[in-house]
Amino acid sequence: MARRVTSKFRTKDISAAASWPAGRYSDGGGLYLVVSKSGSLNWVFLYDFAGKRREKGLGKVADPRSFKEVDLDKVRAVATACRDDLKAGRDPLAKSEPSASESGAEVKATPTFWSLAQDVLATVEASGKNPKHRQQWRNTLKDYAAPLHSKPVNAISTDDVAGVLAPLWRTKPETASRLRGRIERILSVAKAKGFRFGENPATWRDNLEPILGKRRKLARGHHAALAFQDVADFVGALRASEGVAAVALEFTILTAARTGEVIGARWPEFNLGASLWTVPAQRMKAEREHRVPLSARAVAILEAMRKLRRDGSDIVFPGQSEDGCLSNMAMAAVLKRMKRDDITVHGFRSSFRDWAGEVSSFPNEVCEMALAHAIGSEAEAAYRRGDLFEKRRAMMEEWAAYCEPVMAPPGLASVAGDDSPKRGRGRPKGSKTGTSQRVRDQLAAKATAEELLRLGLADNEGQAATAARAELETLRVEFSQAVAIESGNALPSQDEHAGAQRGPDPDETDDGFPNWPEKADIQFLTKDGRRRAFEDAVEAAKAMLAGLPPEILSEAARRAERERLQALRQPTSGDDDTRNLARELRRSR
Repeated sequence: MARRVTSKFRTKDISAAASWPAGRYSDGGGLYLVVSKSGSLNWVFLYDFAGKRREKGLGKVADPRSFKEVDLDKVRAVATACRDDLKAGRDPLAKSEPSASESGAEVKATPTFWSLAQDVLATVEASGKNPKHRQQWRNTLKDYAAPLHSKPVNAISTDDVAGVLAPLWRTKPETASRLRGRIERILSVAKAKGFRFGENPATWRDNLEPILGKRRKLARGHHAALAFQDVADFVGALRASEGVAAVALEFTILTAARTGEVIGARWPEFNLGASLWTVPAQRMKAEREHRVPLSARAVAILEAMRKLRRDGSDIVFPGQSEDGCLSNMAMAAVLKRMKRDDITVHGFRSSFRDWAGEVSSFPNEVCEMALAHAIGSEAEAAYRRGDLFEKRRAMMEEWAAYCEPVMAPPGLASVAGDDSPKRGRGRPKGSKTGTSQRVRDQLAAKATAEELLRLGLADNEGQAATAARAELETLRVEFSQAVAIESGNALPSQDEHAGAQRGPDPDETDDGFPNWPEKADIQFLTKDGRRRAFEDAVEAAKAMLAGLPPEILSEAARRAERERLQALRQPTSGDDDTRNLARELRRSR
């Protein structure tokens, strides 16, 4: 509310005005002296024209003690001229005659809203905000604030801003709210640079609020997510999809990352030797650097993508967008092609969080850090120095194992040549995590073994033979797990197999795999896609077994098998498929 001094201003009043409380002080007839919180003084003329409240800046009092820039007589003369214009039906802002300050002081040319917006946008883009945020700034100002573009910043009124926001206020309340904030920032810059004076017409409280009313909150549901129990089956189907986006989606699932973090990934962010991905702060929602531990499967995906690297480009998952990356909707399009309109890409973060809370034994803070969520209050964050990286490494390895299909066909989704380790459904809740390094080594050896086997090098000596043996041992674990589920028997302990060196168990055949009892009614998989996948896996397993001698099934391998079986055995929704696989393997022998 404007304050009124006694009668008219006097020169000595102006000299003392810098110490007055911030506000507008009326000289009468629409002329006001505006005192800012910092003590700067500006003259403005307020008036109504064509049903709108307007404001014309008349000059700045640079040194109120000497009052050199604008004297009272000149500023009052300009105010009188403005009133004369109004009486004649003219808008004082449209008049080109100089203001009072122009008669004795330097005056800056007033920029248009869009011109000044470019300066603000440049500041936003240089601030390190993520590309999506920067593009949203530009798009909303360009598309929705168009009526303000050509207006001088000192000619924009509250009604002008309200007119821009009103069409969006009910239909797109979130967009309208963000647009209002962006307009307010631009006009604040205009005021700070001396291009306009008085109140910011885009402020909300006691300004736009009475005009627009409280914005309606649209009902916002959670991102549609897949039940964590079904993630492994989904990943199996995903690997049958083609294209970089499908591979990027699996990588997104394995790392529990956001879409923007994955599609914007650059090779310098990765240290594959250390299984580490460091996402810089400017690409993170929370604007803090985030270290992501990579599972063996995630590393295998990156190794495959590195073979497809374009002319030294730093983009990990190349696409057809202008910046060479995948578009924001590329992975969503994969879901659509898979006819999975019931889930979203972001929803896999929820799947991961549900798994972490219900299946894993990791503390809540480890789970939240894996999602790059803030933990505790700002005070707690200030004292926290670590990021629980090693604990998260074990967690992500277990998550990758849980996401692995029970038995997947060899091969990465068609852009890559390496298959991932077939680890089944992961460890049950409460299991130990100290063997994560051993698990990573075994998984890496398995991926290498499959590549060697495809190249026909399984019979070679040295590294090839060692890798092939590692592959066979992994297959033994999977087949034995299937047998255990099929027969319903408890898994044997290490002690029960302590005498294995004395000779083969009578319940085992020469190739080291148990005899499975015949059953009259054998039904195979009913889903065509899964059936083909399992048939391919069966044939690959038989070919590998045929090319390797039985003596490699050493006591050490037996003990390792029992240890992994105890960790891996957990009934899941995929047990029926496992039983069917066991039956088919039995029948094929």
